[in-house]
Amino acid sequence: MQLQHNIDALLYCRRSPDDRDNDSVENQAMILREYADKNNFRVVDVYQDDEYRGMTFDRPDFIRMMGDIRRKRGNVVIIKDLSRLGRDHIQVDLFREVEFPQMGVRLIAVADNYDGANLTHSANSMAQVKGLFNEWHAAEASAKVRDVFQAKRAAGQYIALVPFGYRRSPLDKHKLVIDEEAAAIIRRIFDMAAAGNGYERIAKTLTNERVLTPTALDGRKSVSPHKRPFDWHYSTIRTILNNEAYLGHTVQGRYTTVSYKVKKVVKIPEEQWARVPNTHEPIIGQKLWDTVQGLVHKRKRSTKRGAPHIFAGLLRCADCGNTLSKNNKDVFGCWQYRTKGKSSYHNGKAYGGGAGKHPGSIGRGACGQGRFCVAAGRYRRQAKAAQNRSGPKGAGQNGKAPC
Repeated sequence: MQLQHNIDALLYCRRSPDDRDNDSVENQAMILREYADKNNFRVVDVYQDDEYRGMTFDRPDFIRMMGDIRRKRGNVVIIKDLSRLGRDHIQVDLFREVEFPQMGVRLIAVADNYDGANLTHSANSMAQVKGLFNEWHAAEASAKVRDVFQAKRAAGQYIALVPFGYRRSPLDKHKLVIDEEAAAIIRRIFDMAAAGNGYERIAKTLTNERVLTPTALDGRKSVSPHKRPFDWHYSTIRTILNNEAYLGHTVQGRYTTVSYKVKKVVKIPEEQWARVPNTHEPIIGQKLWDTVQGLVHKRKRSTKRGAPHIFAGLLRCADCGNTLSKNNKDVFGCWQYRTKGKSSYHNGKAYGGGAGKHPGSIGRGACGQGRFCVAAGRYRRQAKAAQNRSGPKGAGQNGKAPC
């Protein structure tokens, strides 16, 4: 059998997690090979993305195929049907009508009788209609999944990531049971907070005592070890101390995506969270929780006047990128340096023109030649506004930025 001259075929297969078993990538590959053999095409490679949804094109073998197309390895792409290419009809039409033709690539969808080399106006219109239907299918599936998740949350079934200190019940994967080894660490963290220790001091204490972090403890139970098993971060402490799961309550649905097409994560207003009380055994009591919450809220960024500091959340360490906090009256410092000292994060240089007392710090009026200034103009505007509100003693230093 003679192969057609210069017809190098790339076979692409995709299976979504929701697809039936008879639509496996292996079955798709078999159908596409039969089509290529029947039409005397030379098969260059087969690309298989298993368990990948059609609304995203960030798929490993699809990306590999596009790279091979740019390297001129093939000039024909064969798929079972247009939905295998994707379910975002805008992106699929862009590939069909713009990208592939510009690269000199012929697209064939076997089950849809679509051939880019013999494309009539009616065939192109039908492909557009099928693209809309394929996306409608994805939208319907997404809506059904959201409804199922919402029902499970309302029933108190735990479907989120398991919080440190618990594990899933072997009898019901939607129920939490206490992991005693981790729960002992949780109780100690709350006791330390109730004694007046802040996030950073607790993190530094646990790090110095070489207490395993949540990631390291989970990694020890699995195959791969964690690289920094005792490196506690203040954000981990903050998350633990604000998690109502330790009271025995299930709180879910705090975040969502914009839509089935836009995967940007957005926060949901607290009054819309799915909160179900007393769904599992608590690790701490209500009295300890109330004590800690009262202390935590008092320790939040604020000046003596009770207002947030104008630089809160804006200054960042040039070495590690973490937010700088105020050490004392004159110095903003990096919590990483304070809790862990000189490490791979910090190069040991004293920034701030000598105003800082150690690396990762910045003195009042000295910004380390701009190393800590991400948006100096914004600082000036905020400082000037603060000065106008508070008078000559405002934190703006005559309305000038720290640089």
